[in-house]
Amino acid sequence: MRRLVLVLASLTSTGCATSNLRVVEASRPADRATFERLCKLAGTWQSQDPSGAWYDAAIFRVSSNGSVVVETMFPGAQHEMTNVYHLDGASVVLTHYCAVGNQPRMRAAATGGDSVAFEFDSVTNVTDPQTDVMSSMDLRFVDDDHVVQSWGSLKKTTHPEPVVFELQRKR
Repeated sequence: MRRLVLVLASLTSTGCATSNLRVVEASRPADRATFERLCKLAGTWQSQDPSGAWYDAAIFRVSSNGSVVVETMFPGAQHEMTNVYHLDGASVVLTHYCAVGNQPRMRAAATGGDSVAFEFDSVTNVTDPQTDVMSSMDLRFVDDDHVVQSWGSLKKTTHPEPVVFELQRKR
């Protein structure tokens, strides 16, 4: 009991304080609309490999009471990757959890119409300055059942040209 009292006293004195809390401005209508469009991607998406065979390329799901969209690329594969989309104040943010172990963060620089251009914001877990980092992603909504992702690389050593994924909703 004495230990519990000490722990509670410590928490009270050191803070569950919010002095370090960063409050952000509310999202703009265009960004809210973009995020809502991302939510509508929920489901399994497929693509074709070079031989023309179809495979499950991505699974989108809405999580955390509708506040994030989680995309699993190459589900079940050794090189499976995760992308998390969410609103951060006045912009939509994308964090790419890469198979190489880094986590580039991108912000929607341009939204509207049928595309969203995500541009590099920051990256975590880079231990070698020569590491190639995904730095941009252009997402184009072709229609409700087709999207195209075009991923750009910061150093362009591993991926000199954008890596393009044409996704079709699996029915």
